[in-house]
Amino acid sequence: MIVVIDVGSQGYSMSVDEVNNFGSLAVRPTAAVANSLEAAVSELGAGHLDGDHLWIEIDGLRDRGPKNVEWREKFTKMIDFADQHGWVDGGRRVRAHIE
Repeated sequence: MIVVIDVGSQGYSMSVDEVNNFGSLAVRPTAAVANSLEAAVSELGAGHLDGDHLWIEIDGLRDRGPKNVEWREKFTKMIDFADQHGWVDGGRRVRAHIE
């Protein structure tokens, strides 16, 4: 999954590309957001920055995906895998690398 953070006339936005790629999770800020990523994350309530990573809110990420049962089960497995590797913070946030 690729979390895209952008800015436009309506302010900051966050979308998810490659929603069926459960093998990786990355954040891709657009060039317009590169110098204001911290402000974007704060305004969006998306999580918190930690060096080259964003601890992203799991519920917010889940809400941006398809609503079908099969997708949600795969998403849960991805989060469980991340948790086994120490990439989940208190069941609320999952660590994603910032590209």
